[in-house]
Amino acid sequence: MLKKLSQQYQKISMKSFYLGISLRYSTNKIRYSFRSTRFIVKNQEQNESSKIMMITKEEIISFLKNNKIAYRIQRSYAQLQFCPFCIKRNFDELSNQYTMGINLKNGMYNCFRSSCQSKGQWKDFLQQMTHNDPKLIVDGPIHSIPKQNNQEEVGIYDQKYELFQFHLHYQRMKLQQPKFIYEYLIGNNWDKNQRGIKEEVLNKYLVGIGQDEVFDPQLKQMVMAPLIYFPMFRLLSQQQQNDNDIQNEYIQSKYNSQLYELVSCKLRGMGKENKYIQKIEPKNAMKGIFGLNLLTKNVKQIILTEGEFDAMAAYQMTEIPSISLPYGIAHFPNFLLEWINEYKELNNIYIWVDDDEFGRVNSNKIASKIGNWRTRIIQPSLINNNQYPKDANDCLRYYPDKIQEYISKSITVK
Repeated sequence: MLKKLSQQYQKISMKSFYLGISLRYSTNKIRYSFRSTRFIVKNQEQNESSKIMMITKEEIISFLKNNKIAYRIQRSYAQLQFCPFCIKRNFDELSNQYTMGINLKNGMYNCFRSSCQSKGQWKDFLQQMTHNDPKLIVDGPIHSIPKQNNQEEVGIYDQKYELFQFHLHYQRMKLQQPKFIYEYLIGNNWDKNQRGIKEEVLNKYLVGIGQDEVFDPQLKQMVMAPLIYFPMFRLLSQQQQNDNDIQNEYIQSKYNSQLYELVSCKLRGMGKENKYIQKIEPKNAMKGIFGLNLLTKNVKQIILTEGEFDAMAAYQMTEIPSISLPYGIAHFPNFLLEWINEYKELNNIYIWVDDDEFGRVNSNKIASKIGNWRTRIIQPSLINNNQYPKDANDCLRYYPDKIQEYISKSITVK
């Protein structure tokens, strides 16, 4: 095969090669094309929609410049300062900038923000941009939102996180090592963005820490990074609860019970500078929820938050069991609704997400999905529109004395 191709292209001049001239040779069913350093073999019987779109670095850069899209070159990638497809903007935070990378070799793009995760081929990028005015990337909303890459896509999710491995992460937190990560969690230096979570709350939620090797999506390589490990639990079915025989072995009884079991773990980089490092392990893990282990069988009220730190902060201020959404505010998973319905006495659910336009819209949607009759939305901006916390963790840090007022004045969606 290769010998035949070599014979067919032996007349290609070096000039044509360097100029990137596209040459083709066809048989009955196969087309061979050559452009610059690219060589493609395609079946001509394939649909037109499956054709490969050839793109050069110069064409990508030209498109970005013509549309006045701010970018920087990082190795073989063009990193956009503002992702045009991010639903949740907050671009004032430096950690939310330069999260969209475009491969200058093949045009593949990917946004690494956990609330976005848009990705695809160059033709997909162009299609999205034709519906979005590039000038609105900073100053206004996006007209159309691409389908998000969420964890609930069709597939087999049957893997569990190794309990002994997680136990090592948890023991590091108990030993307060590494010290700087531990201090980040419990410290109250708000200028350093410390979290102010008490040690007993960290223990209750079984949070782990570590300075470990992880893949950096921006550098495209493995790096040593300060990590926080959030255990995620699944609710056992009634049959599983009846059949579940928890052994007296310490590690298993520490993380599993008759009601739930630890199935996965969310890794998150410490601090704003490492915020973009987030992943759920193992790959194809069973569905899990952070904080589910705090819910008893006869729980009557809970707080539903957008993130893990918010869940711990809400619990610390109220002592109401608090859980976090696994995939962000834009996606309320069906399995969580099914689990909530298993708690027969649970009829008071507070929804406390980011108090911004995006959070308000989606909190109403979540309330409707769970049931307006049993949900209340905590929205501090309705009480004082000039001074209010963005989320539960901000409330813990700056407005802890107002928590009872925020709860008592929470609203019901009609």
